Amino acid sequence: MKIAAHAHAFTLTLALVGLTAQPVLAQSAVSADESVEARANIVGSDLQLAIAPLANLEFGTVTLPNGTNPGASCRYDMVVQTVAGRIDVTEVKGGNAVDNTVPTPSGCRTEGEFTPAAFVVACTPAASVTFQVTWQSDGSVFLAPGMGAVVTNANSNSVRQVFTNAFTQNQFTCPDGASSLTSPAGAFVLRTGGRLELTDSNTPFNGQIGTVTMNAMY
Repeated sequence: MKIAAHAHAFTLTLALVGLTAQPVLAQSAVSADESVEARANIVGSDLQLAIAPLANLEFGTVTLPNGTNPGASCRYDMVVQTVAGRIDVTEVKGGNAVDNTVPTPSGCRTEGEFTPAAFVVACTPAASVTFQVTWQSDGSVFLAPGMGAVVTNANSNSVRQVFTNAFTQNQFTCPDGASSLTSPAGAFVLRTGGRLELTDSNTPFNGQIGTVTMNAMY
């Protein structure tokens, strides 16, 4: 009986060893891949910038000093803080203001229609435009930079921004059309004034007395 039991245990051990020794079959993996192209049409971005004249700087009818205060001048400042602007009249002597009542003792006064100088700028939407205005007299009168300038959207009289010194470099962001405040896109209008000063050496004249020039750049 002992011999039979021993033989049975030996046979079971061999069977287990044989099972362990058999190779393990690996499961085969299944995969696949493919590619497509990434494509784009890349073009250059051209900046658009152009200036067109919209209105001349018109002082209207202004008077020469009448000579009652020798050496006095008549100063006419077109101040532009709104689209219409205004003209301030001052009698000046020795560089100092003497009187600003209208008419002044030297007869300084203005009448008739006047308009600020105005330019339309076509620009690339959302781009920041640097601009500067210069005034040039024809030599017959004293013409100097104006006090203030305003920017509006194209086809609008609503002031977007006021600039104190248009004769220095200023920046304005070209309307992008994303809202009513920046519509239409790609254009704005600049209006600015000027200073005209007349002395008793000037003579009556009607016509061009100088130029106002706007320069813009990116």
